[in-house]
Amino acid sequence: MILIVSGVLLIAFLFYGLIPSIGAFSARESWRRFRRRILEVSLFPFIQYSDLVDKHRLIGNFRFFGNLEAIKGKNSIWLNNGTFTVEADLKNVNIYLLPSYAYGRENQLLERLEETLPDEEPKSVPWQRIFSLPAGTKVFVGGALYSEGGRGIFRDRSKEPLLVVIYDGAKETILLRAIWGGA
Repeated sequence: MILIVSGVLLIAFLFYGLIPSIGAFSARESWRRFRRRILEVSLFPFIQYSDLVDKHRLIGNFRFFGNLEAIKGKNSIWLNNGTFTVEADLKNVNIYLLPSYAYGRENQLLERLEETLPDEEPKSVPWQRIFSLPAGTKVFVGGALYSEGGRGIFRDRSKEPLLVVIYDGAKETILLRAIWGGA
């Protein structure tokens, strides 16, 4: 009898205590890495057209705000900032979906983080699970920029993953919203 009760208690602890705890700590660590990476990327310089030299090499780490122009093949997207276009190779990259914040109806609060709450939580989705995006989607990219034939291509590097954030709202508030909203 004691053996059966201890077995039931062990199974209950495993399924109601240990496994959920591991999942919770794993999720928190994932968002910590995201916040740490977005802070790093926020210090990268913005890419300029003059940075796109006609050599096949790594140019450096840059950040870029743009709108989706097109999806190329299975793993590439083209982004335009109104001045020039860059490509982002999204093979094996997680895409972060940053929600907009609720707007105050009566006093028209605009993304004042201390007074508004997000419509939903931020999400992380592997690029392979995203099947389509509308043209004009706002995208923030940060990481290693390569030059190939005079065009810039953001690519993932082993120790410096490419950061890609699809967002809604003002680009000036992305950093605050990512830190505040990432659980």
